[in-house]
Amino acid sequence: MRTSFTILTILIFISCSSTKNLTTDHIIGKYQWNGIYGIGSTIELKADQTFEYNWQTGLIRGTTFGTWEKDGTQITLNSNLQPPENGIENFEIIETEKNKSDSLLIKVIGSDNESVPFAACVLKQNTTTLTGASTDFQGETKLPKLEADSLIISFIGYKTIRHRLDSSVSTYVFKMEEENEYYEYFTNEKWTYKNERLYDPSIKKDKYVEKDYYEKIK
Repeated sequence: MRTSFTILTILIFISCSSTKNLTTDHIIGKYQWNGIYGIGSTIELKADQTFEYNWQTGLIRGTTFGTWEKDGTQITLNSNLQPPENGIENFEIIETEKNKSDSLLIKVIGSDNESVPFAACVLKQNTTTLTGASTDFQGETKLPKLEADSLIISFIGYKTIRHRLDSSVSTYVFKMEEENEYYEYFTNEKWTYKNERLYDPSIKKDKYVEKDYYEKIK
C-alpha cells in the first residue's frame, strides 16, 4: 500500500514539474488535426506569438491569422478579425485628411489593395439618407458633407462599412474586407497543450470523433 502511494506521489510530482517547466519554445510549432472531420486543418503557433490557422470543413476552407498567449498549459487565441458588433463590420481606414472643405472625398480599396469601382457610398443623418454616389474606376467619389453623421459603403462580395464621420475630416481611404460567412473567429478562446498536442475544448470526443486534438508535426 505504501509502495503504491509512493509511486503515485512520484508520478504527480513529475507531472507537476513537467507543467511548471513548460516553456514557450515547447509550444511553438505546427500542429495538424487528427480526425475525420476537419481533415487537413493545421494551426501554426509562431515565435512572435502570432498564429496561422488553415481550416477545412468539407469543401469549405480558409485561413485565420491572430495572436496567442501562454498561461501554464493553456493557450489563449485571438483572431485579428473579430465578430462584428451591432451590425458594424470590420474594415480599415488607411488614410484621412483634415481641412475645411465642404465636400467629402472617398476612396475605396479591397483586401488586395486594388481600387473597388461602383461601390455604393451613402451619407446619412441618423436613419435619413441625405445623398449618395458610386465610386468610379479609380474607386473614388466625392459627396457634399451636408449635415451627415455617418457613411455607409457597400459592394457585392465585401462587408458593408458603417462609419461615424468626423466633421473635420474631408478625405477618407477605406479598405474593405471580403465577405466570408465561414470565417473562423477566435475571441479569448482557450486551448490546452499536453504532450505535443493541442486540445480544442469545443470539439467533444464521441463515437464519431476518433481523435480530438491537433498533433505537433514540426
